[in-house]
Amino acid sequence: MFTDTLHTEKEVTLEGCNTTSTPLYLGGTGCGKTYRAISQSQSFVISVPTRQLAYEIALDYKEKISDIHTGEVHLGDGSMNMVCVYENLNDEVINKYDTLIVDEAHFLGDEQRGALLLQNIVNAKRKGKEVILLTATDTIPKELKEALSIKEEILTPYKKVQKIELEEIGDIQNLLKREPHLKVLVFTKYSPNQRDLELYSEMLGVDIDKTETLSANIPTAKRLKTQIAFKKGELQMVVSSNVLAQGVNFPADIVLIEYNEWDEWEIVQQKIGRAGRPQFCDKAYYFLHHLPTKEVKEANKVIRKTTRVTYRGISIQEGGFEDFEIPTNRCKEYRNFKYSKRFFLFLKRKGIKLLPHEEKAYRRILKEEYKVKEILK
Repeated sequence: MFTDTLHTEKEVTLEGCNTTSTPLYLGGTGCGKTYRAISQSQSFVISVPTRQLAYEIALDYKEKISDIHTGEVHLGDGSMNMVCVYENLNDEVINKYDTLIVDEAHFLGDEQRGALLLQNIVNAKRKGKEVILLTATDTIPKELKEALSIKEEILTPYKKVQKIELEEIGDIQNLLKREPHLKVLVFTKYSPNQRDLELYSEMLGVDIDKTETLSANIPTAKRLKTQIAFKKGELQMVVSSNVLAQGVNFPADIVLIEYNEWDEWEIVQQKIGRAGRPQFCDKAYYFLHHLPTKEVKEANKVIRKTTRVTYRGISIQEGGFEDFEIPTNRCKEYRNFKYSKRFFLFLKRKGIKLLPHEEKAYRRILKEEYKVKEILK
């Protein structure tokens, strides 16, 4: 029996699991971890920590993946393999696929996600499924490695990218003057807005028409278009929240990271890891910066109050939505919902008629999903 005493009071027993070893492919972006795991699996579900990474994998392997579950978008007919953001995988999903692939598996040591990932892994192994773990930063607790019989295999990128730390903003300005084609990725401390774009385009001398913001508050279709445009070179700079911090294969030559007291060093390393892609460059730069200014901080102080309570007489807990967050303004804007479509469907199943503004929000979600489906084709 293994007790996850680091993160939860619950016990996760390994009784009934198959005793085969669990491969862990260890290596930075560009070493082919995902490709290797997919190519050796007949049918699979890939579990990832962020929506943008799920969309990127779906785009990169769209010939093999049809089902996409991100919490905000659920696409697919179940005819092919699935990629999903870390969630509780039920027996129906586990039974359908031969292999569970867990990307960014260092989250097994995370306080919030570790126990859920471990339970998914244990459930899959109990059913005789293969489990493959992928990570670039190996921080999985030793006792977990022993309990799961994890066998590490180090993969190296086909080309080494030299990463150079810059000492001041002026170094970035000088680089862009010498090489104006270089692409810049900025990680902000708060959710970025138009003011941040203006600040950084002026500061770094980047044409504002070739910049864009990216955060969880932006509609999915627009985020995908921004992601694709940056990869194609149509944008020179993206100012992003943490949505691009994990594993996303962005062709950024320069990464500027605003100091964020909520980020552990492991996340900072992930952000640094976005600098330089083997298929795009030989050398990349990063800079840790104590910004934004007081004015920008004030402009970004958006308070979104949420609550975990009974909604219109129905307990969310009864519906299995323990982590569901309901905006106190009751869904006037669907994007403030974490799982809005799922919640609306839950109300419909309970026979509760949606209010006019809720019905409108629900229709907007369906339209957004249609846009995303067209982009992912």
